[in-house]
Parts: sequence; C-alpha cells; structure tokens
Amino acid sequence: MIVFAVVSALVIVIVACVGLICAQFSAEDLNKMGIRQ
Repeated sequence: MIVFAVVSALVIVIVACVGLICAQFSAEDLNKMGIRQ
C-alpha cells in the first residue's frame, strides 16, 4: 500500500510538471501565431 501511494504521488507530480511545460510552450506558440496573424 505504501509503495502504491508513493508511485501515485510520483505520477501526479510528473503529470503536473509535463502539463505546466506543455502549457508554457502552447502559450508561446499561440502568442507567436497571434503576432504573425
């Protein structure tokens, strides 16, 4: 049970980090596209 809890916490942290990184890149891409348009 402890191992399962640790793995779940790591998965949540990894997903959150990936989501933040993707959001930053998406925002930059949208800003560039907006400027180009």
